[in-house]
Amino acid sequence: MSWSILTFPLSHPFGSADLVGVTQRERSELKQLEGHRVSLALADGSRIDDCELVSVGGGRRGHLWVHANGADSFVPLSKVADIWEASGRAGHG
Repeated sequence: MSWSILTFPLSHPFGSADLVGVTQRERSELKQLEGHRVSLALADGSRIDDCELVSVGGGRRGHLWVHANGADSFVPLSKVADIWEASGRAGHG
């Protein structure tokens, strides 16, 4: 299966003061990438490349649970500028 690049934010900047939350559509698209290798571009200009998206956390603002280089990280969605699938293969569990 081939995935297209998901570009966030779709409707508003995640870090904006008037943030209402992640839309159901955005959360659904992110959840489709759970278990896949992804890369993240963060709002501060840094990146997390070729990590496994373990889970998309709930709540109004939410977070991404990613596993990279043997460690788990929880990245607030407010810090994510862009996310895309790194390759066509799923993570290793």
